[in-house]
Amino acid sequence: MKINKLLIFLLLFIISFKNGIASNAETVAIIPFFKDKNVKERDYIAFYKQFYKTVNNQYHINLLPQESVIKTIGKTNFKNKNYSAKEVLEIARKLKVDKIIYGISGVHSFYKYNQYNERLYCNIAVIDVNQQVVVNKINWNVSTNRNIMSFAESAAKRLLWLTPNIYPIKTSIISNRKRLRLSRSYFSSDLRRYFSTLNFPETTEIHEIDLKIAEKNELAPTGLLGCVTLVGWIFLPFYQTDAKIQITVEVKYLSRKGIKKKKFFDEFYANEHFHLMRDEKTRFGNTDVGYKKVKRTIYQQIKESQELFFTKKNSI
Repeated sequence: MKINKLLIFLLLFIISFKNGIASNAETVAIIPFFKDKNVKERDYIAFYKQFYKTVNNQYHINLLPQESVIKTIGKTNFKNKNYSAKEVLEIARKLKVDKIIYGISGVHSFYKYNQYNERLYCNIAVIDVNQQVVVNKINWNVSTNRNIMSFAESAAKRLLWLTPNIYPIKTSIISNRKRLRLSRSYFSSDLRRYFSTLNFPETTEIHEIDLKIAEKNELAPTGLLGCVTLVGWIFLPFYQTDAKIQITVEVKYLSRKGIKKKKFFDEFYANEHFHLMRDEKTRFGNTDVGYKKVKRTIYQQIKESQELFFTKKNSI
């Protein structure tokens, strides 16, 4: 008997807990995405369904049934078109929701280096209906080899500020090293790991990082090193190494007026002369020194930007 009472109590507690969450949840609607003409019908449907499912799985969101949205869109004559923000707000008011999501998904075709390329893409935004501001927006593209379901799930989570460590890192490396070559993958993983310790609030995240490294080892225009040997004097030429490192970090955050972006930049330049006897690692040592210095400086710049750490919570 006591066990049955305990089970009933636990069941009632779970029900009341879920009802409490539901009562505090914001009502959200997703307008069917505009279908790009280049995307296949099955891929479009798969992307949309997985996106909807991912949003619907969030406990703090009360997602409106899709049938209600489609019915309302049909009445307002906005069906199957690329909506403006004004049109979206009109639909949202008819649906009586707190937030509304809309956008476009498809395949982007282009030529690069005389080769035909295709990439999956989506451009999706979420609007706060009461404040009439965009509280997040993603414009993202990936290889067509990417699983469409995985892409849709990741896109939904990015829109909901759930994946702070997923962002592009552009790396440009120009170097004439013969050994110990620089690795783009090393710098990408190192920067992602380094800036993950910033502990941003929920609605602040890194949007993009751009790293440029240029280093060159060449014969110095002037300068010789003379030394005496058993066979007489020999002269060794001097060499010089130029190292230039630039890092730009763009941070996206939610303010009271909607989403904003802020860029942080620093650079390092060094020129050093040396004789031929130095090994390659020593000759290019300034690159490593400069890289560490620049990323530390930018890290500190971000930490001192108070607006990034006092942003609005619960964007959706």
